[in-house]
Amino acid sequence: MKTRILIAMCVLACLCLTACGSHDIISGYNSGDVKLGQYKEVTYDPQEVVVTDEEIREKVEAELINKHEQNVDVEGKTVVEEGDYVICDYTGYMDGVAFDRGSATDAEIHVGDSGMIPGFMEGFIGAEIGVEKEFDVTFPDPYDMNPDLAGKPATFKIIVHRIVKKELPQYTDEIVQKYSEYKTTAEYDESVRASITEEKQKAADTKKKYDIMLKIIRACEFDERALAPHVIENRERLLSDSDKMYQQYLGVDSYSYYTSYLQMSDDEFNEYYDSLAKMQTEYTYVLAAVADKENLTATDDEINELAEKMRESYGYETLDDMYASFKSTYNEPARDVVASQVKLNKALELITSTALPN
Repeated sequence: MKTRILIAMCVLACLCLTACGSHDIISGYNSGDVKLGQYKEVTYDPQEVVVTDEEIREKVEAELINKHEQNVDVEGKTVVEEGDYVICDYTGYMDGVAFDRGSATDAEIHVGDSGMIPGFMEGFIGAEIGVEKEFDVTFPDPYDMNPDLAGKPATFKIIVHRIVKKELPQYTDEIVQKYSEYKTTAEYDESVRASITEEKQKAADTKKKYDIMLKIIRACEFDERALAPHVIENRERLLSDSDKMYQQYLGVDSYSYYTSYLQMSDDEFNEYYDSLAKMQTEYTYVLAAVADKENLTATDDEINELAEKMRESYGYETLDDMYASFKSTYNEPARDVVASQVKLNKALELITSTALPN
């Protein structure tokens, strides 16, 4: 089961990498390195894209309703108790003078929350709506937020305007108009349906490419000696890219992520990256071989169009900046790098456009 999952992850990752302009292998491909099997009219299992009312409701709740809790007055309640939410004004004084960053107007306080200075929350308990209350506190020492106040006594004066409870809004036209660009719940539902449909269609398209490319790869014969150095290069690059991504988002390297978060063994970790590198290498070799056999070319207009998309995707300020990076990375003319990706994309388009559903 783990092996099947790893293979699926490998191919899906390969699809994503090539879509982003992964073309490391192109300069290593030579005619004859791959003996192609069938690559046109390959069959696949189509996925029907269906969006249910339940899925729409769940997304409406997650993206609209749950994000806009409302404060509703607690009827008949005039005295604050621990756990209440209150809307209030407060001002802090030291030696009779209000100190900086010690006051607020119409602040929302959850009485009993931690994180405030000792005694502050407790001072709200027993306060009456509309009646000023005064209480004393002592700032902790140290007090990182304002070291000048550390260890010093202070007095707070508060006025509670409302005691409220949290309620989720009803799904109405009014809520839709208040928090979105749409006028009615029906319009909002349609926008959600379109969004989910788009997400599912992308997933179905990726699954289609996965099925097709896996069949083609399995039907090919590869020159393993030609493949081997590029598999090693891709493994090193994939590990480096993964380390950067996981460090940025999770603060750990890829090894720690897979072995700690996903509970992989060392053997499973190495198997995953070995498989991913080999699959990516084979995948790109196949596209290069198809482009070679079909005599696919890249025009200046196609190169210019893709280069601009790549610049935006990679976040370069100018094309010259991106080209300089490509030249340094690949040690080849930068436009040739883009041209190679154009041909890879054309090969993938040819393969998928001729594929046949079962």
